[in-house]
Amino acid sequence: ELGFNYRMTDIQAALGNSQLAKLDRYKKRRREIVGRYNEAFKDNPYLTIPYETPGAVSCYHLYLLLIEFEKLGKTRNQVIKEVNAKGVGVQVHYIPVTYQPFYKTNFFTKRGDFPRSDSYYDRTLSFPLYPALTDDDVKLVIETVKAVIR
Repeated sequence: ELGFNYRMTDIQAALGNSQLAKLDRYKKRRREIVGRYNEAFKDNPYLTIPYETPGAVSCYHLYLLLIEFEKLGKTRNQVIKEVNAKGVGVQVHYIPVTYQPFYKTNFFTKRGDFPRSDSYYDRTLSFPLYPALTDDDVKLVIETVKAVIR
């Protein structure tokens, strides 16, 4: 059944509270990594880098690149395999809610009902972004993306 469940356990609340103390440091590191990625990928004609709305300051939970797979001449699966083969994890985020069984069954949604959502989903991959990512890891991601998406 569709609904909301915002209840959390005391342990989850304590863990979340302890993580808040690290938020500024995590946010700073994520933004550093995003800055390096964006600088490295900004001129690639097959990529659209993330942007911030003026006045917003993102913590960048994910680093999502929009990729023009057709123009590149590769499928999404080919890019995933090539990137993974070089030791960099990449994945699809997120599958549109209208593709989920609940929506398909109860609201009869299907591909094509929301073409912009379909297009975004079809062209987006998520690349590594977390505070413990080392500078060498960041360099590997950049070199891998440049090698695979050129």
